[in-house]
Amino acid sequence: MRRARLFIIGRDIGYTLSPAIYTKALNSSIDYGVVDAGDIEEAAAAVEDCREDPACIGFNVTKPYKVAIIDYIDGVEGEAEEIGAVNTVAKRRGRLIGYNTDWYGVIGPLRLHGYRGVDEALIIGAGGAARAAVYALKDTVGRVYITSRTGTSAVRLAAYAEKLGMEAVAGRARPEFYEVIVPRVGLLINASPASGSRACPIPVRLIKRLPSGAIVMDMVYTPPKTRLLMEAERLGYTVVDGLWMLAYQASRNIEIWFGLAIPPERLRSYALNALGEAEKS
Repeated sequence: MRRARLFIIGRDIGYTLSPAIYTKALNSSIDYGVVDAGDIEEAAAAVEDCREDPACIGFNVTKPYKVAIIDYIDGVEGEAEEIGAVNTVAKRRGRLIGYNTDWYGVIGPLRLHGYRGVDEALIIGAGGAARAAVYALKDTVGRVYITSRTGTSAVRLAAYAEKLGMEAVAGRARPEFYEVIVPRVGLLINASPASGSRACPIPVRLIKRLPSGAIVMDMVYTPPKTRLLMEAERLGYTVVDGLWMLAYQASRNIEIWFGLAIPPERLRSYALNALGEAEKS
């Protein structure tokens, strides 16, 4: 009997830890692959491959296809319908149904680290993951500031936030905007790729201007401690790394696919181990 088949679709995703996490969590009882799709046509071909393969029970979706993939599956359920972005697909009686677990990957780790709500928050980035973050915060934030490189996608996401009942302000990812906004926000979430061991999504000098008690979350997980998080932690702020988001949404994904409950803490440990092995090789 063939093992259940899963995979992840995205672009430039050679770094992904998903195969290591799911294979370890499910005792190597699955085949988990990586589809590095250069365009939506390649991504759509992978969707059809899953549809036609009886062993394929679903797949994950990451940047930049979380919104576009909806046109190639058979429907969406739950939060994915409200968010308008999909990161998980499950085969149900031959139909490919999309779900969104990214939002849970935001709010779960934040609550674990003491988050109870803030008056104002800043989300850097305006893609599918940022959209899920807006949804995750809809009941705990009064006003959200959203930035993107040109500001255009931030305007669209701000309109979505307003539909959810939040006050929203869009801006371009520029130092002058952050100079005004950073001192006001009790929560800062980086949902952009502009982060890493050296790169920081906001001017480093502004991190110390966050209010006392602020929480800083970075969705980037390679490395787990990005420069943003290292500086914020050094200054005494609570930090939440991207591995927590990955672990929480993976936990929900496994529940969707297999009906199994695996603690996010365990999944995060698998991710950390996989990162350690990658650094050795």
